[in-house]
This record gives sequence, structure tokens and C-alpha cells, in this order.
Amino acid sequence: MTEPKRYVDRRGWLRNRRAIVAGTDGLTVERWVGSPRQVAWGDLCGLSWRGPKSATLSTLDGAWLTLDAGLDAFEELTDHILAEAQRTAASGICADDISRWLGPPRTFAGHEETWERLDGVRSDGVGVGCLQLTGMAVVAALLAVAMLLVTDLSASLQVVAGCLLALVGPAVAALSWGLLMGAADGPWRRLTAVKGTSWRVVADHETCQIEREGLPAVVFRWAEVTESRCMGRWQAALDDGRTVALPAFDDVDVVVEVLRRVESRRLGFVAGARPALSRGLSPADAPVDPDRGLSCTTAAGPPH
Repeated sequence: MTEPKRYVDRRGWLRNRRAIVAGTDGLTVERWVGSPRQVAWGDLCGLSWRGPKSATLSTLDGAWLTLDAGLDAFEELTDHILAEAQRTAASGICADDISRWLGPPRTFAGHEETWERLDGVRSDGVGVGCLQLTGMAVVAALLAVAMLLVTDLSASLQVVAGCLLALVGPAVAALSWGLLMGAADGPWRRLTAVKGTSWRVVADHETCQIEREGLPAVVFRWAEVTESRCMGRWQAALDDGRTVALPAFDDVDVVVEVLRRVESRRLGFVAGARPALSRGLSPADAPVDPDRGLSCTTAAGPPH
């Protein structure tokens, strides 16, 4: 199939889809409302069958396409998708794939921030400690007065009031302690962001280079990535046994997404076997009785 072919979706009004066009670069989903959706052959990762005339096509970005008997030439379209997706997966990862996922070449540079506690002496002073103890004593006295007032109630009300005090008391005590600590410049008031390790990431359509302060730069090709995992920070496992760590920048999320898609592409296009189309026993397929059709005279034997 060299020329793009359009498959009309007769049930597409239920899912805002007019047709699916299979072209040389991938699929184009024409919608009733909105711009068309482009899905490259290299972005397909699997096809799962839900029946002989129904399947779900998965893509690397986590989306999917529903294919069913409402599409013209359903078998032809699914056969073409399987052939193109498997051919693209077997050809490996190319620069066009990385360009589609990464966009233009990018460079990220910056420092990781670490939180350090500054001025750690102030909360250890005698004055602050006395202030905290005084506040806790005041809260305890208020709770004691509340318990004395509860004793004047009936037995049933005492149980209810006691439960409420058991729940509210610790919350009031914690709130009072927090307010006192805040007024005395508590620990969280002394947590300050400090610049940490310097990083630089340079990503293009062929390679990715990661530079970390104090360490030699690491360069790898996208096709070398076998796995991406998050172990406190994102890491990329390479086919030569190396493990490369990425900085904890929000800006490098696009690089992480490329790593995840490369990993999925290396797994290949996964497709199950097409379910067989079940059919009932038609009259033409009924078993033939060899004695059927014999005349009564033949069945009864020769006359005497």
C-alpha cells in the first residue's frame, strides 16, 4: 500500500472520528470537531484484540485507538497496521523518532537545590525552652478545667465530652506548640534552599551528554538505552552495563520521556493472535448420512 488510504468510520460519531487514513508515515485520525490527530508508525507499541472484529491500538504516550467493525475494510486496515508497526519496530530507533519526541536540540544547566537548617542555636536557648514549657502548661491547665466541668454532667454526656476532649486535646496542644515555635523562629523557619551540585545536560537527535560537577562527562547514544528507572532520581541503564543518573530538574522531564519511549520501543511491537471468527453449523455443513436418499424399495430389500 503506497498511496494513503482512507477508512471511513461508520460509528465514529460516538467518538468524534470521521475516518482513519493510513499513509506512509503513520495514521491520521480525522475528527468531526478539532484538528486531526497524527500517529507515527514508530509511536505504536501494541495491539490487543477484544474480539474478531474489535481491537485496541496502544501508543507510546499512553493513548489508544479503538478499531472495530464500524471501520471500512477492518481486516485490511488491521493487517496493514500490524505489518507497518512490526517493520518499524524491527528497523530500530532513528533520529526522526528522537526528533519527534524531543523536539529541537536542548541544553539544560543549573544547580540542584538542597535544604539546610541554618541558625541552629536559637531554638536550643533557655528562653525558648521556657516559653515552650509555659505554653504547654497553659494548655494542660485549660484541659484540666475542661475535665472538671465535664464531671458536672450526666454519665452519658460525660462519655461524649470525654471522647471529644480526647480528640480535641492533642490537636490543641500540637497547635499551641506550633504557634510558639513559629513565634520563636522554629525549625522550618530555618530551613533554607542552598545551591547544590552543578549539572548540565545536552540532548540532540543522536546522543545525550550529562555533565556533573566534579565528575567526567558521560555521553551515550539513545539507541544504547535499555531501561529507565527512578531510584530517587531518574537513571538510564545502557547496553554496555553503565548506569547514568539525571539531575533532579523539572526541565529534564522531556529527556526522561524520551528515555521511557526508547525503552518501550526496544521491547518491540506487541500484538496477540487474531481471534478466530466463530460461526455456527450451517445446513450446508451438516453431516451427510450415507443411507439418506435411498428409496423405500431399496431400504426394504428385494421383493420376494
